[in-house]
Amino acid sequence: MRGTVGAVMLAVLLAAPVAGGDTKVQKPIGTWTKTGGELEVKFEFKTDRLKCTLSGGAITIAIDADCGMAKDGNIFGRISKVEKKGTEFGPKVGDLFTFHVRVKGDTLTLSDLGPANNADARQLVEGDYKAAAQKR
Repeated sequence: MRGTVGAVMLAVLLAAPVAGGDTKVQKPIGTWTKTGGELEVKFEFKTDRLKCTLSGGAITIAIDADCGMAKDGNIFGRISKVEKKGTEFGPKVGDLFTFHVRVKGDTLTLSDLGPANNADARQLVEGDYKAAAQKR
């Protein structure tokens, strides 16, 4: 029953009209990477799942999550798996998140990472990502 309620709520959220028009934002399906100093952040988006890997130095955090995307480019989800090497800090299974994406050419811009109380995570994750080369 709980899964049915969640599916209905997701369908309602995705069907809601966007204020100011019915503009649909391109889904960021694929792999996107951003490098800054020693740190690399990689997002792998699928239709309703994403994987995010933060790696650098002796630290790696790999996150798997269920997610959905609203028409205005807001992505929301719940973390279903976390693997940490070299640190105890970072997200936990069950954590909820949101962020906004915009795709323009081979650049994905990620902004408004929430929950808003985590400035360190926003600084690491927000910014411009480049599309990874497609395997042929």
